[in-house]
Amino acid sequence: MDKNIIVGTAQFFRSYGINNNNNIIQTEDVREIFQEMNLHAITHIDTANNYNNTFQISKIFKNFKMMEYVLKVSNDNKNKIEKIIEIEKQKFTKYPDTLLAHSSEFYMDREFINLCKALKENNKIKKIGVSLYSSNEIDLVLEKFKPDVVQLPLNIINNSLLKSNSIKNLLSQKIDVHIRSIFSQGLLNLSENRITKLFPEKKIEIQELFRISKKYKILLPDLSLLWVYNLKSINNYVLGVDNKFQLRHNVELLQNKEYDTTTLNAISNEILSLNFDNSRIIDPRQW
Repeated sequence: MDKNIIVGTAQFFRSYGINNNNNIIQTEDVREIFQEMNLHAITHIDTANNYNNTFQISKIFKNFKMMEYVLKVSNDNKNKIEKIIEIEKQKFTKYPDTLLAHSSEFYMDREFINLCKALKENNKIKKIGVSLYSSNEIDLVLEKFKPDVVQLPLNIINNSLLKSNSIKNLLSQKIDVHIRSIFSQGLLNLSENRITKLFPEKKIEIQELFRISKKYKILLPDLSLLWVYNLKSINNYVLGVDNKFQLRHNVELLQNKEYDTTTLNAISNEILSLNFDNSRIIDPRQW
């Protein structure tokens, strides 16, 4: 594949997402997901110290020698930044390929920046960066210290960072963009009625979204993945999956050439015509 899938681990061994229903992903499922990754030459996972699941993940990870990990770090109120990173390094038996601050505030902490510079200069990590939500955060970060990587949310509901040209600006500065929340933390798996009940103020836009889905005969999660994946210049995508079958389905969907460029452009135009901006539905922190 000419683009990079990174498997997200926020839902491993813990309840995560609006559609979780307490269906916790356990050891055997994670092992099977890693095996499926190998089959498709997917080499990276995305994790974080505050997910509180890296101990369980690392025990499986260590059996897959070619695998690398992206680590998002945040203050745990117990250890300094350097100690947090060393703890995770001991679990995974290697440093992360990419080290991200889990917030703009943490990224702009001088201790974090200095430590990242030292780790990179000593060839212990390849890239440093930050996970963000908004254009304002991007501006603040760029004023402080230019990152190698910025991780951002983007999907068929929340595409404000694309419309505002924030992503285009990052790419023009040779900053890698990692796209996350492609399925809007499970929201896109819900029925039209349930989404509308959760966000009645966006009833018209939700109806239009499902109309697009029916028109092109593609489910909302697949629609979001196809749309995001076919955006030009973006090459890294964080996908959350519950099992090996979901991962296999997503890979096959992206390899399938059923939708030609004309159709994909038409889908994109219809998606971008909807206005979900400045509403609760685009920010899971407000749910």
